[in-house]
Amino acid sequence: LIRQYESFEWQERQCKMVTHAQKTYNFFGCDWRLPLWDKEIMDFFETLPWHLKFGRKLFCDYVQDWNYKGLFDEMSAEPEPWITNKNRIIWTARLMGLLKGHDAKSDYYKKMAYYNDSHWQYALFGKDLYDKHYKNLRNMISLSVLQYLQEHNIDSPKGFER
Repeated sequence: LIRQYESFEWQERQCKMVTHAQKTYNFFGCDWRLPLWDKEIMDFFETLPWHLKFGRKLFCDYVQDWNYKGLFDEMSAEPEPWITNKNRIIWTARLMGLLKGHDAKSDYYKKMAYYNDSHWQYALFGKDLYDKHYKNLRNMISLSVLQYLQEHNIDSPKGFER
């Protein structure tokens, strides 16, 4: 069952998500590699017992032993999407959900994504541009492509008009 799950995870989610994301590099004419998908590395992890994979045990043990320049003195916690103003954003969203419904709550979360752990990416384009297009964004790549299209005087897709 575990092997079937891993196979599905790799063939259905990872390969589609990762390789499709790499298409951005193709679009901009850049070379790219997937070193962690090297055959020898993949073969190694395929034969690794489950207890060493679960919870990233092998990885955690390895980096704690290696601990390059003390980088892994503390193993990272789960990512927090809203580091700044987290509680304010969550409680405001809950209140909006109660008062205005699920759609308003979802819209608020999408608008507040500007302040999440990807803020440094969105900030490259400015809050005004983000606010203008946040409803149509999938991620910051949408803004990169929009900027490219504008710089090269190419018509923007529907929903991303200037």
